[in-house]
Amino acid sequence: MRVPGAPAALAAILLVACGGTAAPGASPASAAGAKPAASASGKVLTKIVEALPTRDFGYLSSVLAQDKGFFAEGGLQVELPVMASQASIPALTNKQIQFAPHGSAERAAYQGAPLKGIWYAWQFNTFYAVAAKEVKTYKDLKGKVLSIASPGSSEDVIVHLLLKREGISPSDVSIVPLGGGPQRAQALIGGQVQFTLGNPDIAVDLEQKGFTMLGPVADILPVPWSGFAVHEDTLKEQPEMVKAWLRAQTKALQFIKQNPKETTAIAARQFQLSDAVAEKAVGLVQAAISDDDPGGLTEQGMILNTQVDLDAVKLNSDPLELGKKVNDVALLRQVQRELGIRCSKGYQCQ
Repeated sequence: MRVPGAPAALAAILLVACGGTAAPGASPASAAGAKPAASASGKVLTKIVEALPTRDFGYLSSVLAQDKGFFAEGGLQVELPVMASQASIPALTNKQIQFAPHGSAERAAYQGAPLKGIWYAWQFNTFYAVAAKEVKTYKDLKGKVLSIASPGSSEDVIVHLLLKREGISPSDVSIVPLGGGPQRAQALIGGQVQFTLGNPDIAVDLEQKGFTMLGPVADILPVPWSGFAVHEDTLKEQPEMVKAWLRAQTKALQFIKQNPKETTAIAARQFQLSDAVAEKAVGLVQAAISDDDPGGLTEQGMILNTQVDLDAVKLNSDPLELGKKVNDVALLRQVQRELGIRCSKGYQCQ
């Protein structure tokens, strides 16, 4: 069953999760339109806002692109506030920010919002299932409290697909929305919940603390992951800015793939991880980066992703045609060619 309100023991955690919708000084209202800003060298940079749903390995490429100066090389000063989708998608729709996570944006686009998915970090979902120490298999989840980000979130979809696969009725568990991965991890550590999904950094850290790593869930929902969307007007009016952002993100993916040692050092510093946790987590996400099509998606992945979303919002439509309508990778293909990448397996590679 879904728990509509968190029990008292979870109140403090839920308060933190709800309060973490925006980083200080990076509210959507302050980001209306891309604005010029000066860098330390005096070069004028375009200030943009890219909303992250959570600051963890799911969005490693964004953090690394900022750390390595890939955004600045393209003339961008990128802010990375953590914002819940309830805030980021209205802000993106109103053009108060420039980039927001694709999942919620595309679900809004199915219902008429002028938003387009343009880039995807990972070929498949990078979540790992982690449980309390007494949980040894998925069958042991019966009667337990399971945490998700929010109703309708990717975590929510995966949890329900997982329960269905394991033959467990949703009424036999409690499902509690707790916000981002770090909040859910703290709830697991504190004993308020017995199961969560986390990106590799969170999952590996919990495993090293003695919790049960049940494994990856990519097979349950093998769809393009950690993508971003923009407003249709931004694609038309600021294509060079969007291309600069795409170039930085794609270079970040290539860097992660080709430089695991330095990526580990950056990840350990940025996410405050031990070297051992960062090293193992980097190895796990490297496998999710496409060598052929970094930043892109396959047609099959797009169809599956769209169908899952349609089921979630209870709409009937052709997933291929709708997927084409809410995705636009034309600028990504331009950037890839400029970087010497000739993809052959992805959607609209030819």
